[in-house]
Amino acid sequence: ELQRLGKELSASDMMSDDEGSQIQQLKIILSSVTLAQRPLTVEQLDLILEALLGEEVLNLEDDLRKVYSSLFSLRMPEDDDEDELDGSTVVTLRHSSFYEFFESPSIDTGSIEINRDQAGADFLFVMLYALANFEAPSSNRWLGPLKRYAKRYLPLHLKLADPAKVAPGRRNDISSFLADLFTNESLLNAWMIDSIYRRFLSSLNYHPSTVVSD
Repeated sequence: ELQRLGKELSASDMMSDDEGSQIQQLKIILSSVTLAQRPLTVEQLDLILEALLGEEVLNLEDDLRKVYSSLFSLRMPEDDDEDELDGSTVVTLRHSSFYEFFESPSIDTGSIEINRDQAGADFLFVMLYALANFEAPSSNRWLGPLKRYAKRYLPLHLKLADPAKVAPGRRNDISSFLADLFTNESLLNAWMIDSIYRRFLSSLNYHPSTVVSD
């Protein structure tokens, strides 16, 4: 199926101005859905693509439902935990065996081949980008949906990433974002420290307090 899609997308890309763009998009979507610790929404995937490609991707949900329908399943949130996703459409791989397939270290799938180490570094980069910024690079959309995921799962993805196997350019980006997140006071308050204001009835004053996020 991947080889078939690779041939179709290659032919389509040859007719467009952005050679290889659809194959690159599919690689990012596959790796993101596979590596995510909970199902991602169409909106989150859209923001991930924009953060990595630097430009807005049009008609993503249509492509997932039509062009890539053999690989992905789209549904509405089903439990309380997924209610945090604001009712957005959830994207998963169509069969549970697909997760095992894409988690394998080396599989020849033609032009749609996923480098797990690089994919993990890219996913980590996107989470740090979302925590360090407020808007997507091209569309200027709010990065809130990605921030919520990153605040919860960043420690786990940091453990899974192997710096020795990350491309130097991406490793520098990740290091720079990490340094900013721990030294920039405004960013600390945005992602690590949850500010709480308590009102004391006896004095009618508001007392600032903080709680370190999970």
